[in-house]
Amino acid sequence: MFIDRVRIHAKAGKGGNGCASFRREKFIPKGGPDGGDGGDGGSVILQASVHETQLASLFYKPILRADNGAPGSSRQKHGKSALDLILPVPVGTLIYRIPPPQASRSLEEEVSDSSHKKEDTREACSSVVPVESVKLSVIKREKGGSDCEHNSLQEILDGVGAGGMKILETSAEAGSKSMEPRSKLNQPNPEDLVADLAAPGEEYVLCLKGHGGRGNIHFKSSRNRAPRRFTEGTEGEEGWFLLELRTIAFAGLVGYPNAGKSTLLRALSAAHPKVASYAFTTRYPQVGVVDLGDYIQTTIADIPGLIEGASHNRGLGHAFLRHIMRCPFLLFVLDMAGSEGREPWSDLHILRREVELYDARLAARPWCVIANKMDAPLASENLLEFQKKEPSLKVIPICAELGEGVEEIKKFLKEQLTLMQNTHAITEVSLS
Repeated sequence: MFIDRVRIHAKAGKGGNGCASFRREKFIPKGGPDGGDGGDGGSVILQASVHETQLASLFYKPILRADNGAPGSSRQKHGKSALDLILPVPVGTLIYRIPPPQASRSLEEEVSDSSHKKEDTREACSSVVPVESVKLSVIKREKGGSDCEHNSLQEILDGVGAGGMKILETSAEAGSKSMEPRSKLNQPNPEDLVADLAAPGEEYVLCLKGHGGRGNIHFKSSRNRAPRRFTEGTEGEEGWFLLELRTIAFAGLVGYPNAGKSTLLRALSAAHPKVASYAFTTRYPQVGVVDLGDYIQTTIADIPGLIEGASHNRGLGHAFLRHIMRCPFLLFVLDMAGSEGREPWSDLHILRREVELYDARLAARPWCVIANKMDAPLASENLLEFQKKEPSLKVIPICAELGEGVEEIKKFLKEQLTLMQNTHAITEVSLS
């Protein structure tokens, strides 16, 4: 399972309290204050790493807690500071600060609500049969056993009463809400973006540590020679965050399922994406490094297949298009042979429309057409018809399986990369 979006809760460590103590030694009747300071807590830090490819580690451990600082002690002993909690994330991770989920409520709110509803539900609760008893009765009847307390489920429900039924319905509704999968996350607000870890080794302090308190030695003066005052350590920051991975590559492959995108990536680079004779073989993005010669390299991203109606959640949907939002160039891979009964020019129009429905900025970027499967029958005829219908488009005919036309694609990518570098066209893609 490929995880590219996860919600986490992070909390930095609390600072240790200062110490209020006095020097007590033999022959020193008035030693004075000697309380030490508390240690600092640990911060929660995210670090972009090239060794991480997805957010699975945070998906299975969504609660991040840094250690607290140790308190100070006598003889001016400083408390031990906690180590920072540094977690590696893939390069290209976006960090959003989001509000707390509706299901997470503070203890004070729960106590307040329970105190207000205690009087209203006391009478109803007196007639409620425990849910465990209901489950036990149903289980016994399924096994053919007998229940000495209740003869049937209908008698149980009759004895519950209206107030009890309302409580049971509320409990069932709350249980169903708690069983919602964590994968259903709302689309983040672009204004909540706080960091973009686009470079290897880049770090972002998710939650800042709490600082240690001061001991009573800091409060002595000529007028107050025996202070008993000290300060407590400050609390560390905490909050809810949404992490979203967006793959970083120069060119993105867009096409229908079984158009040959994964086969093309295999021919262009050393990547080994899965290839099979059924639709939606690619389930998550794959990035390959392409050697263009003259010590120049670039990257190409392969994403799952896009079909008509993907904007309405057909197929695998179109949410995975966010992985090519950073690509300054797009390669539309078409099955020029029409092996699945579709026309190549119709496929191109549908793909362009689905990309534009996802994000108009993505559709406005430079692109070209890769005419794949030129070794199949009718491919040459369809190519001529395609060029008549779209005479202004750049079309590169290839056969990815046989490796034909691969060098022409590399030459074209090298020209585009050099052109963008010379004209300073490669800039950071706006994510707002």
